[in-house]
Amino acid sequence: MTGTFLFGPNGFLGPSILERDKSIICVGRRKPPSYIKNKFIKIKDMRDLNILDSYKIKNVIFTIGNSNHHVFLNKNELEVSLKFNLYPLFYALNYFSKRKISKFV
Repeated sequence: MTGTFLFGPNGFLGPSILERDKSIICVGRRKPPSYIKNKFIKIKDMRDLNILDSYKIKNVIFTIGNSNHHVFLNKNELEVSLKFNLYPLFYALNYFSKRKISKFV
């Protein structure tokens, strides 16, 4: 399967984007809201992205960590913020650096 993949289908931005384009494949730990009908690929952890090796990923929309980072930082919970924001981005960038991605947003 080829196309655009959205990471973070449950946050503030994910459902809004998915509603507009049913061809976008969503990837995350939890399914998006029930009104979202896009194809969903479940991953347990961002270190498990090799589950996507059989897909031809052209574009990536990465919304993980865009919804609640300010809450963690304002509470001085640096480790929690790193776990939910920085580490997923690090793992994703590392994985996609080995793939032929046209766009990463």
